[in-house]
Amino acid sequence: MNQDPQLSQAIPMEKPVTEYFSEIGIGDQTSFNKEIEQLVRDEPGRLGVVIVDVNQLRRLNKEQGRLEGDKLLKRIGRVLKDGTRSKDEDYQVDQRHSEAPQKDGVSLLATASHLSGDEFGIVLRGVDSEMQIEAWISRTRATLDSEGLSASFGGKVHEPSQSAAELVDTADGLMQSDKKARKTEKLSSKQRRAWRLLGKIATTYNLDLNDASVVVGAVADTEEE
Repeated sequence: MNQDPQLSQAIPMEKPVTEYFSEIGIGDQTSFNKEIEQLVRDEPGRLGVVIVDVNQLRRLNKEQGRLEGDKLLKRIGRVLKDGTRSKDEDYQVDQRHSEAPQKDGVSLLATASHLSGDEFGIVLRGVDSEMQIEAWISRTRATLDSEGLSASFGGKVHEPSQSAAELVDTADGLMQSDKKARKTEKLSSKQRRAWRLLGKIATTYNLDLNDASVVVGAVADTEEE
């Protein structure tokens, strides 16, 4: 049966993630690598890299489908892209580049790229201290939190002795540490709730809960990576 052309036009189609990111000015893995390699060569010690990992994406894809996962990626991509823009001034810049707020009179030129799956990469030019990167991460994390979104971050200032690959690997390692710490925090909270529940059960039914730790562990293991 042929589809009614008027009906198909009335139903908005979700744009693919790659197309959407291209339209709003988010780069890809290739442009990300190329930019870092150039900056490491031309401006050593004057750039920073932030790796961002979207939390709960795998779980969302599994439970609600890829379409919902793509919507989450787009929302976080938009926040990250907006995070590369100045909140104080309107700069006329290249499609993928936008000025970030100044630090001690030095403009930070930032770009956002979607690397693969649930990971994004941010390149900050003119950065020479970890405090500048932490300030960007804190501001962006707060924005995500305010919108009910969650991500893990790892950022590093380039050291002149580092290669581009070493810089990215270091930032990625810091992101993995942040992700692990946030997961541990969630598990601890979940375990505390489980212990309180088991205590109530023990009191109500006068049960021996010597094996309660096994139950608590089972509850905690339901937390998605």
